[in-house]
Amino acid sequence: MGTHADLRVGSEVRRVDLGELEEDIRRARVLADAELHHPPWTGDHWQRIDQIAPLAHALDTPDARLAAHLLRPGRAWLVAALTLGFMLAAAAQLASGARLTGNPALVHRLSVGWESTLVDGAWWSAWTAPLLHQNFAHLLGNLVILAYCGWRCERAVGATGLACILAGASTGAALGVLVGAEHGAVGASGLAFGVWGGQFAIGWRYGTTIPAPLRAYYGAGTLWVALVLLAWTSLSPTVTFAAHLGGFAGGCIAVLCLPVATAVHPARRTAARRSALLLGAAFAAIVPALSAVAPHLPALLLHPSTRVTDPHSGLTVSLPWRLRPARRAPSGDLAAAPGAPVLTLACLTVEADTPRPRELVAIHGTDALMVTWDPNAPIEPGRKALYEAIAASAGWEAPAWLRPPGVVTAAAAER
Repeated sequence: MGTHADLRVGSEVRRVDLGELEEDIRRARVLADAELHHPPWTGDHWQRIDQIAPLAHALDTPDARLAAHLLRPGRAWLVAALTLGFMLAAAAQLASGARLTGNPALVHRLSVGWESTLVDGAWWSAWTAPLLHQNFAHLLGNLVILAYCGWRCERAVGATGLACILAGASTGAALGVLVGAEHGAVGASGLAFGVWGGQFAIGWRYGTTIPAPLRAYYGAGTLWVALVLLAWTSLSPTVTFAAHLGGFAGGCIAVLCLPVATAVHPARRTAARRSALLLGAAFAAIVPALSAVAPHLPALLLHPSTRVTDPHSGLTVSLPWRLRPARRAPSGDLAAAPGAPVLTLACLTVEADTPRPRELVAIHGTDALMVTWDPNAPIEPGRKALYEAIAASAGWEAPAWLRPPGVVTAAAAER
């Protein structure tokens, strides 16, 4: 039969078994500020758990250390700096008049997307896209979630842990767009959903280790609101659902892989922080690595693809699902289909026996498919690889007489 003592938590006093109490302390079910009355250890007084030598060692466990960290006042300096940085970036963007519709070429290079990031090699876009916003209201909606959920994450896993979550969120959002979105995406909503996912995953990972007063702020209690917002964004044509879902998943994965510095012994805390930063750097390197690899793996740019046949020439090519064939207007001219980037299947006009493409992609008969671009503006390796992959899917080689200067045998995907 075990030895019993009186335990006081707040105003509640109960009788406990000392053997079970030690295990409860290790599991953070009883915290360091609880008081014990056990005459062999405390005399006639009540004494805090962390001041009783036979029990104080039980506080030296990951669960107990994390719980103690959560109960201490926090400064959340990284969230404050991040919020201020986004506000300054938005103020500079909006003050300069750089609306998203003002400079399409620049926005294309800074947005994360299949075309900009992979085809055009904008490897930095996963980090520049969150800084672009349509207006201040667009920014404010994202910052509210980013600041609150980021603060909750930093309170639990520290600044380096939050940095890793942000890296996982940004990468997850970018991968979501690269895999599942027709258009590029901008805005900090991917990061916002990412720290929301991190907040959920912290509760999932640590469960009852989180002190009872704070438990409602982590785990399943946060998921229902996130699911409602995710469902709403999936129905809205003005937002990129894939970025939100990818960011949420990226934040969750980062937390589940994270070495949590706040839960380790102080002597190992620096090493844990270093490991968290290295993990964040590994997440951040995924999108640039894909951008660099894509020109060498044309199938990555082309897949998944659909077969499209030009009704006038009978030529069939494979197109990435994001591209749409052009439609022929009543006048007979080709016009871009609304929405996604298009592959224009145009007829080749011949003047004085010199082939002259009237559109970026030209088809003549059933054996010629050609692409032109400005010879003074070098084409990106990813775009060239995509053109060649589409052309190769047709299984032909254009005759020499159909190769005027500035024309390269390939196929194109252009807006």
